[in-house]
Amino acid sequence: MSTRAVVTLTDLPGNRWHVYLHGDGKPGPVADMLKEALGSAWPLPRFEAGQFAASFVAAALRWKADFVGFTNGFGHGVHLTEHWADHPDLDYRFAVGMSPRVELRVQVYRSLGGDNDAWQEECLFDGPIQHFIRRHGTKPPRLTARRKPKED
Repeated sequence: MSTRAVVTLTDLPGNRWHVYLHGDGKPGPVADMLKEALGSAWPLPRFEAGQFAASFVAAALRWKADFVGFTNGFGHGVHLTEHWADHPDLDYRFAVGMSPRVELRVQVYRSLGGDNDAWQEECLFDGPIQHFIRRHGTKPPRLTARRKPKED
């Protein structure tokens, strides 16, 4: 069964974007996707939710293609959604945002079940994004093939 999640990205002016992951929504894969998104987004401390959402979607699609091998051409279960509460079957919810102290933070919530009227969840992590990535990241760094030097 797929591990469904929504990653909510919020910047200080309050702009908010939600990205739905139909699968691979556990903390490990999401940490890997966030790490890759950081590499193609504006350098911190600049953080714009819409721009980071685009980087995160691209990273999620690359992660699924590289690590899982999905190539079905249908977006691999990654899309923007209006709100995390529109998905009552979520397993995890991730809130990523810039704190007033200019620190990008992640909060991870695991669903305890219930419906939209009685949603129950527990907070598994609340801290800086670098700590989350270090603690939960699973994907090894990309390796580039090196050519052997020609022998004379």
